[in-house]
This record gives sequence, structure tokens and C-alpha cells, in this order.
Amino acid sequence: MSETDVLTRRVRRSTEHIETEVDGEIVLMQFSSGAFFSMDDTARAVWHQVEDGRTVHEIILHLAEVFDGEASVIASDTVIFLRDLEANGLIHFE
Repeated sequence: MSETDVLTRRVRRSTEHIETEVDGEIVLMQFSSGAFFSMDDTARAVWHQVEDGRTVHEIILHLAEVFDGEASVIASDTVIFLRDLEANGLIHFE
């Protein structure tokens, strides 16, 4: 899936994890691998947007507004981060 194709996809959380918030960070454990992940600041903002089932493009626009940045600059890092979450079984694209 190209970066252009991924922008229109909805992002959904996997049900194969547990999460909690500790000192402002979200801590996740993926069931099948047992891997732990910690998210703060921007990663936490992305994770909350995924909870709402937004498209990748909507997430990028939200981040640009919240962090007062250019969507074109934010897009690449966001797509890389989301693909990493997908590779680790924490999300999937629809």
C-alpha cells in the first residue's frame, strides 16, 4: 500500500492488546508477542485518534492543528509510525 493509498484508509485498534496510562504515558502490551510499547506526546495523540476510527489523513490534519505544524511535514512521520503499529499488531487499516 503506497503512502497515497494509506491516507484514505481508516485506522482501527487491534483487540490483541491491553493498555493503561501511567504518568501521562500510554503503556501497551501486545498479547501474542508480549512486547510493551510506551507512548507520550505525539504518539499518544495519534493513539487517541485511532480510537475514534479516523482516516490517516484526518489524523494528520488533527496533529497539524494541535501541534501547529505543516500537514505535509507531519504526514511522513505519522505514516511511518502507523505502519510500525500495524507491524506490531496494534492496529489495522480498513
